[in-house]
Parts: sequence; structure tokens; C-alpha cells
Amino acid sequence: MTTAAASISQLPHSAEADPIAAPLREVIAVFNDDLQNVRFPDVDAAVLADDVKVVEGAAAEVARAEAALEAARRVLDDAQDALLSRASRAVAYGRVFAIGNDALMARLDGILLPRPRVRGAVPSLPTTEQAKRRGRKSTPPSETLFAGPTLVEDEAAAAE
Repeated sequence: MTTAAASISQLPHSAEADPIAAPLREVIAVFNDDLQNVRFPDVDAAVLADDVKVVEGAAAEVARAEAALEAARRVLDDAQDALLSRASRAVAYGRVFAIGNDALMARLDGILLPRPRVRGAVPSLPTTEQAKRRGRKSTPPSETLFAGPTLVEDEAAAAE
């Protein structure tokens, strides 16, 4: 077995992180075992091992790029949070300054800033079932807190 072919069989086989699909691994295994001494014009165990190295290198580059993208997203999120915080203070200061200036106050009141993000939370919209379960059921106006009718037979009994 060649050194390059030996390295193929020693690759990790993690299903999630493996950039090489199981059927491709099976082809590589066949060329490492039953066909290890067979050479076709452009395919043998060593050529497949070289291709595996290229795929692994590309997968590593993708992982680095994804990590860099995630870091860039965190920087963007932090910058947006800082801007939102400063903008909220700016609007509050502007409202104090706008006292007595109805046009400026109306303009500031018309600004609807987004809510600050909660760190680590995944934004989600409530489903219709969740929305239905919120709050208390309203009591029809005809019902009162204390149930049962009060019967008054005559005005003298009612006065007591």
C-alpha cells in the first residue's frame, strides 16, 4: 500500500464534518483494499488520495471562511446594537430639546426604533395557537363576579 493510499483510510469518518460522502469513501476503500495494486490511466489509490487532500483542504478553507463570516456577523450585530443604543439616547435628548416645538416633537414621536436584541435569543413570531392562549378570556357583560340572581319580592324587603 502506498503512503498516500494509507492516509485515506486514516481519515476521520464523522458524518457531520466529513466533506467526503460515504459512497466516495467506499470507492476509496475498494482502491485501498481489493484494487490497491491496480492502476488505471487516471485513477488509482494514490490519485484518489490526492483528490481527498484537495477536498479536505477546500473543506478547511470553507470552515475558516464560515468562522470569519460568523465573527464578522457578531461585529456587525455589536455595531448595530451600539447604533441603536445611541439613537435611542439621541431621540430622548431630542424630545427634551423639542419641548415647545410641536413640529419637532411630532417628528421625533414618529420615529419607531426597533427593539434591542436579546443576546443569544433567536427571534420568533408567535404562532396563532400561542397568540390565542395569551391573555385572559373576557367576561361577557351580562355575567358578574358573583353568580346567581337576587330576588326581591317587595320593596320593604329590599330596603332592609
